[in-house]
Amino acid sequence: MYQGWGNVFSVVSFQKISERLMEWSKETEWKYIVLDEIGLLELRQQQGLYEAFIYLLDNAASSLIVVIREVCWKWPLTFAKSIEEI
Repeated sequence: MYQGWGNVFSVVSFQKISERLMEWSKETEWKYIVLDEIGLLELRQQQGLYEAFIYLLDNAASSLIVVIREVCWKWPLTFAKSIEEI
């Protein structure tokens, strides 16, 4: 856990890591980006890493590896170009 951001589950922490994930997706030295994990916070409440998740789906899907929390499989997931289509 990176101590410099304080509470890692705060809105500010999620914003900071989302910004970094989006920045990293533009850098050529990164072959893959792993989001571990996406859950109900992102999929149902559009919070947490939602902004980064949507950005990465739209801009870096070929290098994106996503771990989706098991409980979310009850949510109607389908293959789509973006989360808005789900």
